[in-house]
Amino acid sequence: MTKLDFSYDGLTVGYFEDERLPLARGDYRYMSYRGFGHLKMVESVRAGKPARCVAQSGDRRVEFLVARIPEHNVLSVIDVVVTDDAARSDS
Repeated sequence: MTKLDFSYDGLTVGYFEDERLPLARGDYRYMSYRGFGHLKMVESVRAGKPARCVAQSGDRRVEFLVARIPEHNVLSVIDVVVTDDAARSDS
């Protein structure tokens, strides 16, 4: 099983349990790491400020906006931007 880590504000938050990155709006199950990154993301979302997170899988970079945490270890994603690192380096 490959862990798909993601971060918020440069700090690791956790990883996606079902080995799929958020590529569209919806709810995604994750496993949090006990640390400052997870704490900061949760505080931001609870304060009503969506958290922009980043995940990397191979050449694919996924930035996603977390609006809510509807239940323990579930992120509600409202916006996703996917870029290919190879395409970014050509610019």
